[in-house]
Amino acid sequence: MRTIRLEWTRHQKMTDARSLFRNTPCVYIQADNRGRPVRVGKASRGLEARYRGGTGYAIDAAAYSSGNLVFVATVSEDLCDVVERTLIWLHRAVLAYNKVGKRIPPRIPVQLLHTGQSPIFSRIVGAHPREP
Repeated sequence: MRTIRLEWTRHQKMTDARSLFRNTPCVYIQADNRGRPVRVGKASRGLEARYRGGTGYAIDAAAYSSGNLVFVATVSEDLCDVVERTLIWLHRAVLAYNKVGKRIPPRIPVQLLHTGQSPIFSRIVGAHPREP
């Protein structure tokens, strides 16, 4: 089984992350104020293409004063989909805002190695996403 290393960086706002990963293929996690994931996404052409213009600001406005965080890891464009699917599958019980990818496991099994400013993945599987 292939191991993919994810070097995470933590950001206070989506627009900050977008500035740094404008054209860089990546996966990202929207997390609560403690760093616990609530949504996983991919941006195979970078965050500018995914959250261009006012969309990034709308996300920042919705999270205003919540302390919610955004985590980003660079991934090659050809691996964005498999990494996103793996993250969703592994953490499906606590990802409140992912609707796709929770019923069927990824076709390509990979192991993920989390480094850097990683989100907190240690929540108990089956726990409610808003549980303290």
